[in-house]
Amino acid sequence: MTGPADIVIRRIIFALDAATESPDSLEAAAELAERLHAELVGLFVEDANLLRSAALPFVREINLASGQWQAFEPAAIERDMRARAARARQLVEAAARRRHLGFSFLVARGEIGREVAAAAGETDLIVLEGLTEILRGRVRMGSGTRAVARQTARTVMVLRRGALDARNFLVAYEDTPEADRALVIAARLAAANRATIAVLVIAADSPKADELRLRATKVLERLGVEGTVEILGEPSLIDLCGFARRIQHAVLVVGANGTFAKGDAADRLMDRISCPLVLVR
Repeated sequence: MTGPADIVIRRIIFALDAATESPDSLEAAAELAERLHAELVGLFVEDANLLRSAALPFVREINLASGQWQAFEPAAIERDMRARAARARQLVEAAARRRHLGFSFLVARGEIGREVAAAAGETDLIVLEGLTEILRGRVRMGSGTRAVARQTARTVMVLRRGALDARNFLVAYEDTPEADRALVIAARLAAANRATIAVLVIAADSPKADELRLRATKVLERLGVEGTVEILGEPSLIDLCGFARRIQHAVLVVGANGTFAKGDAADRLMDRISCPLVLVR
């Protein structure tokens, strides 16, 4: 039977859609695949909702150059999507070939959360560019990223825009079934990035905190990994994000069924966190 210590990241999907903007995010995923000796899969998702909207007779778009309203042509949207997918394929192939990676490229049409979940298969890690959007005056994580994080059964890494400068992996370690898995994945990623690892024990009472600290220490020992184990008590989401913000070049790793990422809490965490985030499943 495979245990947490046997976890190996062999296949990484980098998910793209028309909103993906930063080549640095792809480069970060490719570099991670290189360091982990993993296959890189590029997945471009064409937005089916956009195509359906374009087919409606009353839909119009504004030309930013002329300021004039014009028809929203389905054929033009199709051409634009094909061009974006072709460009994405070129970028994935170039990033993989520079690093001599095994790679593939897929194009799907639909809603990004469902399509990424359907394509994930035996994927060990899904990497996303965490674009933000402004809704009612508040900055929040983009809807595509939220959808993937909710719908996939795989571990997801949400990058902030730009390169992955990961020097400190912080693991929120709770009394949950996937706590040890989160710690092992964090250790694998930390080793690949030559980064440190800090285990943040989350527990309301001292006996449970001491128990978890001992458990986390034993996991690190079994892995042969050096790391620190610190008891945080019972921090709020704001406290945890503030702690991560104070650690330079941090990546926060949390279990997807823990206090900070279960259900709607995942949206609040993605909106507030300012560093890359790994949601472990």
